[in-house]
Amino acid sequence: MKNLAMSNDQCEVAFPGLFVEIDRMVAGRKGRKIRLDELEKPEFESSYGYIRAMIRDNQLYVITANDGINSRRLATLHSLHQAIITSPHPFPNSEFVLATGDKLEGGYLAWAFARDVGETTNSTWLMPDFGHWSWPEPKVGSFIEALLKADAVDAEYISPRDGKYSLDGKENKLVWRGADLGLDIRKGLFDATKDKPWSDIKTVDWGNPESVKNDLLTMSDHCRYKFLAHVEGYSYSGRLKYLQACHSVIIAHKLNWVQHYHSLMVLQGPLQNFVEVKRDWSDLEEKIQFLMTNPAKAEEIAARSREVWRRYLSPAATNCYWRRLFVAWGELLDFEPQFYSDSITLGGKGKSGREWRGVPFESFSLLQKIHWDPM
Repeated sequence: MKNLAMSNDQCEVAFPGLFVEIDRMVAGRKGRKIRLDELEKPEFESSYGYIRAMIRDNQLYVITANDGINSRRLATLHSLHQAIITSPHPFPNSEFVLATGDKLEGGYLAWAFARDVGETTNSTWLMPDFGHWSWPEPKVGSFIEALLKADAVDAEYISPRDGKYSLDGKENKLVWRGADLGLDIRKGLFDATKDKPWSDIKTVDWGNPESVKNDLLTMSDHCRYKFLAHVEGYSYSGRLKYLQACHSVIIAHKLNWVQHYHSLMVLQGPLQNFVEVKRDWSDLEEKIQFLMTNPAKAEEIAARSREVWRRYLSPAATNCYWRRLFVAWGELLDFEPQFYSDSITLGGKGKSGREWRGVPFESFSLLQKIHWDPM
């Protein structure tokens, strides 16, 4: 899945089921067009991580960009931009709001990384999260880098019998690393796994160098374990896709937050690709013991997980999702995005014409500014 220039038809054939969230949002509009005033909320203007942007003539422009968490803004825009410039098809002109924080609050209409599973406002349009481009701060790196490192670890456990990836030889434990954040969902995991011989659960105190040195586990080293715990944070947890890069069994509590590809997570039946436990973790030990005493079943789930996610989390799939999002959103707009602002630039040396509303992404990506003085 390395073809970044798939046509729309090729995307449909290669990734059936990937666009469920987009179709859900379109259906939720019930024929209602997207109005300009739905994007012009005063609250957005001061929202952390808020970006307002537009696509015009297949060019990405950044209109407004507030401060955000680390490199999330830029990573998201790079991912979006790549989908535009590698597309064999043009896109309708469109304007949109990106929310690059952990969650979108207030019921405002925007693109975000995750939505509450019980959301009733149909306001959150899901986009791929920043990590599909890169997450450098914790040294996870680019998504391609993460996949290659996971491959290198899993290659150490290839079965000499059939040449396939295998769980044999991996640590026969459930592993998790992260900050506790004072959250009940994480405390529940600690309580359920305390002193269990099948558990390797540790918190990492990012402010304590000793904890970082002794307790941190690289994402690729998670692949050395048979069982990988996934736990939500303040909203969704961005680490899931990295765990899904491993030939291991993902064990996740019932999720309250949905990402753009979660409709492809299958919890039972012949296509099962992860194991779900209750949010209070009360059935965790039972399910761990089942997997340990049924290694063939664990192997099936791990193999299916790797097969599915190496396809649906590939850069090609991410590009296809972005493009479908551009088209679906653009076709619902009831306004034509304005390229020029209302203000008029006065004539004079070095000045002419009307002022553009946005900055081309190529320039924004270098200076990360909308306005600056010539130097």
